[in-house]
Amino acid sequence: MSSKKPQLSFLLPPAPLRVGGLDVAINGLADALGTAGWKVSLIEEASPLPSATELLHIHGIWRPKAARMAKEATRNGIPYLVSPHGM
Repeated sequence: MSSKKPQLSFLLPPAPLRVGGLDVAINGLADALGTAGWKVSLIEEASPLPSATELLHIHGIWRPKAARMAKEATRNGIPYLVSPHGM
């Protein structure tokens, strides 16, 4: 059995868009997944997708960077999920 931790990357929206407790929710989920054995990366929109990513979580669907990251994930065979948050 492999001891490698699965890698989850969260694409963070810009700070002005993280209202209504989104930071609390993301950090809480990241902590819970870390406890469950996942390696979690919180990545800003300007950052590249970490090469070890096995699952991408995108918050929001109308940001151009979110669309580019989804396409990059698809090209690399990385599954992703989207939380639209009030859209």
